Amino acid sequence: MFKKKSFVLFTFILSLVSSSAFAAELAGIVERMQGNAQVINSSGQKSLSVKAEVFQGDQITTSNDSEMLIRMTDGAVLALRPNTNMTVTEYHFDNKDSSHDNMFVRLLKGGFRTVTGAIGKKNPQKVKFNTPTATIGIRGTDFEVAVLEDSKKGAEAGTYNKVFQGATYLENNQGKQVEVGPNQAAFSPANALQVAQQFGLLKKVPNVFFNGKYDNLLDLLQQEALNRLNSELANKIPGGALPTEVQNLIPKLSDMFK
Repeated sequence: MFKKKSFVLFTFILSLVSSSAFAAELAGIVERMQGNAQVINSSGQKSLSVKAEVFQGDQITTSNDSEMLIRMTDGAVLALRPNTNMTVTEYHFDNKDSSHDNMFVRLLKGGFRTVTGAIGKKNPQKVKFNTPTATIGIRGTDFEVAVLEDSKKGAEAGTYNKVFQGATYLENNQGKQVEVGPNQAAFSPANALQVAQQFGLLKKVPNVFFNGKYDNLLDLLQQEALNRLNSELANKIPGGALPTEVQNLIPKLSDMFK
């Protein structure tokens, strides 16, 4: 009878673990927000609010009066600008094993400023930001991206990348690449005919970047998250492989199978 109950219990635990494996991975939490924003995913569309969870695959849109601060589970922080359309296309973070970590974000329009988290610090090549005209890779950094769908006075349509600390590289759809360092900005035009003349570092930066309400919190929130992750890693239970929720549910589970 005991063996039968143990088997049923073990099967139940496996079902919990396997069902979680197929669920979309939690990517981050909305830490600050003003105005209106929506998330679109396989479950439909709904409004976002502070403390809302953001998952891999979520498409987030902000209105013209909205700003949002998202803290990713690896400690990276993104400050979304008004009129932004952004998708977390791929995301995986494991604080114990970074071999499969990645973070790929697609920005269709609008912009954001971001500070690198644990994935970018351990595996910067696994963090990429795509736009309709370019791909941005990181070297461990604090930078901003803006995408203009249409040209406006003093600024052509395309992707703009500005670095505050660290470095990025900007690569256009034709494979041309430029390194962007601190206090530098680069541009990848939407018009393919203008690539040869306009792609690269900018001598004069047009008025395309946004002075965000939450920008001064980026470094603070990132450091808080990294400190918490380091603390969790230092205090982890040796050999603990079961999810935390299962360990809490059945504290002495391991003794039952000895």
